[in-house]
Amino acid sequence: MEPASPMVRLISVAGAFPARVLAARLRSVGVPSELHGTTGGPYPLPGLVDVLVPVTKLLLAREVLLADAVDALFSPSRPLGRAAALRAGHERRTSARRRRLRRRLRRRQGR
Repeated sequence: MEPASPMVRLISVAGAFPARVLAARLRSVGVPSELHGTTGGPYPLPGLVDVLVPVTKLLLAREVLLADAVDALFSPSRPLGRAAALRAGHERRTSARRRRLRRRLRRRQGR
C-alpha cells in the first residue's frame, strides 16, 4: 500500500454545494479530494470552501478544471446572433478542442 500523499489546495469555491459538485467531478476521473470550510451541518452557511487534492494528482486535477472551463466557455447554450455558418465553424473547432483535452486527460489517467 502506498503512503498517503500530502494534500494541497486546488481551489476555493463559494459554498458547500459547488465544492461537493467539484469533488464529485474529480472523483469521477480518479482524483481523491477533501473539503475544508463550511461544508457540514443541516443549513448551508455562506463562506469559502477549500478543495484539497493529493500533490501527486494536482496536475491532473488542474487539467480537469481547465477542460471543464473550456467546455463551459464554448458550450452552445444559445446563439448570440451570429450567422449559422459561423456558429457551425465555431462548434467544429470547439469540439476538436474538447476531443484533444479529453484525449490528454485519458493519457494522464493511463487509460
